[in-house]
Amino acid sequence: MYSASTASSSSANANGEKDGNGHKRSQSLGASLGISKHSRNASRNSLASSINEPVSLWRENQRISLRAFLRVLLGDAQIAKSRAMNEFLLKEPITLNEEELNDEARRRGMDHIRIEEQQKFYEIARQRARELDVYMESFRREIVEDSEYLF
Repeated sequence: MYSASTASSSSANANGEKDGNGHKRSQSLGASLGISKHSRNASRNSLASSINEPVSLWRENQRISLRAFLRVLLGDAQIAKSRAMNEFLLKEPITLNEEELNDEARRRGMDHIRIEEQQKFYEIARQRARELDVYMESFRREIVEDSEYLF
């Protein structure tokens, strides 16, 4: 795994960081949004204690990536039906404490909001695509009907 303290001095990214092989390191999404590595990996106990305070969902990107990875794995019938996967998912289930249950509820709420935003985005994209189709059709007609555009 890469650590910022092991960077060499060859090529640099936007932050001037380089990896040990001299390759440019791309800036992380969190860094580009001004979120420090420390704040993203803070402990669970640092979650906001009041309902009015904004709540940070620590390691949310990793959770989403893990969920997507597991879905890909479970998409393969052979892996999904394997004894190892069954044991991994079902053996020794954990019991969440109250703080963890609250965290789970917040994350489920964010998943719901994320899905709604994604649906809105797709609808806006479909509407713009329809508008573009109408514009392109009128543009095509204008070119075909106007003799100035033809030889």
